[in-house]
Amino acid sequence: MSHRVRPQSLVLVFLLAISPVLRAQTASLVADLSPEVDPSTRSSQPDGLFAFQGKVFFRASEPSSGRELWVTDGQDRGTHLLADFCAGSCDSNPILLGNTAKAVVGITYFRTDFETVAHLWRSDGTRPGTYLLPSAADPVQVSTDD
Repeated sequence: MSHRVRPQSLVLVFLLAISPVLRAQTASLVADLSPEVDPSTRSSQPDGLFAFQGKVFFRASEPSSGRELWVTDGQDRGTHLLADFCAGSCDSNPILLGNTAKAVVGITYFRTDFETVAHLWRSDGTRPGTYLLPSAADPVQVSTDD
């Protein structure tokens, strides 16, 4: 006597098997990047998440540094600002482009007095290993003129 398994039975078995895994993956706050700001009016607006070597790189805003590059290992103590490319409260708006075997690479744009300047950067996930390429003294000029 042969038994035929109905597709609906397989779906039910699959859902029952993964439900404990899904329950275990609830979202939680890792770190409050702007604790002094009223949470009902402003958020750090994290985005651009990029996983690399057990860490997650992302862009976020906070009042003293503006929109800059951050990293987390998933713990409060392991979440910190990597670089304030546009020193002070201005935004560097870092864009993560990808990675090499040893580092994450990206580009950042910010305005100086009369022009928009783009800088390439790299990061290995540490503050000393995060810096502009080739140097801050040699930026790539981006023209906004037609």
